Amino acid sequence: MGRDRGLTLIELLVAFILLTLISVMIYRGYISVIRETSRIYYVAKDEKEVRTFIYQLIKDIKSAGFGVGKSEIDNTGNGVLSSCQFPTTNVPVLSKCTDANNNDQLYILSLSSRNIRESGCWGFVDSEGCLRVAYVTKIGERVNLSQNLLSRDCSSDIRRTGRFLFLSKERRILGGGVESGSNVCVQSAECDSGIKCSYKNSVFVYFGDNDFTYPDDFQVRYYLSPNNIPVECAPNTYNLVRQLRGGVGQPILSCVATFKVYYGESDDFGNMLYSASIGSIDNLKSVVLCMVVQLGRHKAGKPTESVTFSNKCGGFTVSFNDERRFYRWKVVEEEVPLRNIGAITVQEE
Repeated sequence: MGRDRGLTLIELLVAFILLTLISVMIYRGYISVIRETSRIYYVAKDEKEVRTFIYQLIKDIKSAGFGVGKSEIDNTGNGVLSSCQFPTTNVPVLSKCTDANNNDQLYILSLSSRNIRESGCWGFVDSEGCLRVAYVTKIGERVNLSQNLLSRDCSSDIRRTGRFLFLSKERRILGGGVESGSNVCVQSAECDSGIKCSYKNSVFVYFGDNDFTYPDDFQVRYYLSPNNIPVECAPNTYNLVRQLRGGVGQPILSCVATFKVYYGESDDFGNMLYSASIGSIDNLKSVVLCMVVQLGRHKAGKPTESVTFSNKCGGFTVSFNDERRFYRWKVVEEEVPLRNIGAITVQEE
């Protein structure tokens, strides 16, 4: 009978305590794994967001000067504005200013900046007055000149009754700016597109049925804003905002510590030189975007006292003398080539 007795109260207590200790150890290990997984997830997410933003921004900056007249290119001057506001006269194609927090604001002028289906559609009017959106190579291959916002060929988008901006080969604005094609173009069976226009040997940019004022409506600026910062951002950080003139700014990247803009120019020997201002618009080749962006929502174990940029970004140092030192940071130095500042090349058969 003695061999059939149950567990004593002390044995039950010991078993309970051991089970509790084991459960606590397992729970702590589980929580540690979850926290680490969460940290890695948010770091990976932020890395992806930073790269996605960079691709979007590069595409936007590359379009600076798209379709605009030579006068706006010449108005760029040294690329530095005296005040951080949209220019209302002598609108430059590319410029920047420095705000009260010593961050830069970047201003660009591009006729592909508007979020419309026809954004990016352009072509030329040949010597016969025929409106062309494609050309045929010597081997008979048809090559479309441009694609719309949806990455589709613009051939089906161009309508005679739409609105156009015509430029000469020297990028001089023809007519009164953006105007209805119904006033300067007619239907013609002589042309492959079925459209003949009065501005021969010209380049055009197409806006569909949208009524825009040139050049004011095509100004874009990027700036840092301290408003509506996500809770996971370190203190004294900003949202990077994109704003069209006359529109509401849209945040495109959060947790940014600083934003600076530098210009890249080529010297007489083909070497690239970088400066905070433009020496010669004819030598301007690129814009360098310089940012410090927070990675992850959690604080880092090892403090970061400062980060330093390369010579492309002036070699300046950003010091973290506050709680920001406990976060992880990514230095972004992105050089964006400017492909629309020079003269437009018109390719015909």
